[in-house]
Amino acid sequence: MMFETAVFDLDGTLCDTIPDIAAAVNYGLGKLHLPQPLPREFDGFVGNGTDLMIQRALKEKYTPGRVLEVKEYYKEYYANHYDVYTKAYKGMPECIRALKERGLKLAVVTNKIDFISATVVEKYYGVGLFDIIIGQKPGAPLKPDPTVTLDVLSRLNANPKTTAFIGDSDVDIQTGINAGVTPIGVSWGYRDRECQQNAGAKLFADSADGLFEILTK
Repeated sequence: MMFETAVFDLDGTLCDTIPDIAAAVNYGLGKLHLPQPLPREFDGFVGNGTDLMIQRALKEKYTPGRVLEVKEYYKEYYANHYDVYTKAYKGMPECIRALKERGLKLAVVTNKIDFISATVVEKYYGVGLFDIIIGQKPGAPLKPDPTVTLDVLSRLNANPKTTAFIGDSDVDIQTGINAGVTPIGVSWGYRDRECQQNAGAKLFADSADGLFEILTK
């Protein structure tokens, strides 16, 4: 099956962003003199939006008010330190360019805060490769709700039958299923294959080359 449209998750799929995300959240926690989780604990915190990520990082210190306080520090710090340790996954920029050359419509739908999402993507993938980049916006439901993804498909005039949603988590797999498109899991991100399989994934890529083959065969 030849796909005509590919929608990508960002964190854990296009870029390894955890070290900079962890540093930004821990900056906010430090400002409030609260315990700071280890960076790799954030593998289990991300995926469901910024508020829930911070709630998970707060652990037993969680209150709704603290989430808001940490979030403001997080946004301030992350906006200026999003590219200290972040990197594109091996082979993915080349994969995206090759897909673009094949004529695929490309988009990013992420639960990352919208104000920084396009900045991160364009820093590591360049400007113009993706037709649409959408992050978390006030009032818009987060993945796995399919609303934003369906809006992207409408804007791209994409056929769900020839569209794939590519991501590293159960949230992404569920998003693809909920949107009526083909979900494709990747093994290099923050959730393991079993997690994605339990969410309904049937297709997996273990490398950028493998992903390109799935999308273009």
